[in-house]
Amino acid sequence: MGHLRLLGTWGLWGLFLCAAHSRTDGPKIIPRVTEINPKYGSINGATRLTITGEGFSQANQFNYGVDNAEWGNSVQLVSSFRSIICDVEKDASHSTQITCYTRAMPEDSYTVRVSVDGVPIAENNTCKGHINSWACSFNAKSFRTPLIRNITPLSGTPGTLITIQGRIFTDVYGSNTALSSNGKNVRILR
Repeated sequence: MGHLRLLGTWGLWGLFLCAAHSRTDGPKIIPRVTEINPKYGSINGATRLTITGEGFSQANQFNYGVDNAEWGNSVQLVSSFRSIICDVEKDASHSTQITCYTRAMPEDSYTVRVSVDGVPIAENNTCKGHINSWACSFNAKSFRTPLIRNITPLSGTPGTLITIQGRIFTDVYGSNTALSSNGKNVRILR
């Protein structure tokens, strides 16, 4: 009788451990991309893209060694003629969002291609199968590229007020203001 009670206790304990283990794993989420923002950016690169979706790599964000080179998220911007890497900002990415910075690229329309732990997300899981849709496109345009035409004066003593003229997308410089007067979260850095 004592052996039966001990066996019953261990059996219940085993069931409890199995139930707890299956709850921690949960169902496997199929990676999918739903949208990228912004839709326009600079041909000179450094546009911060936010890719939203689910099932992105979270645990393998940091690559520790040659054997793990494919781990984490990777992003390519693909046009009819070329494919350009978008550099993933690992600290700003998680299971439902990837943040990456564009590189310099020719003016063109690009679609996003994402790989999670070395496995490309299927086209039918990118923007509901509409991979070339507006939701998954990024357009590198010269009119979205900052351009400085003139700086006056060209020299001065510390504290001299300067004027910068050109195509500039912010009026925030060295302050705690969150948005510039055009509603964008960009700032001039020295």
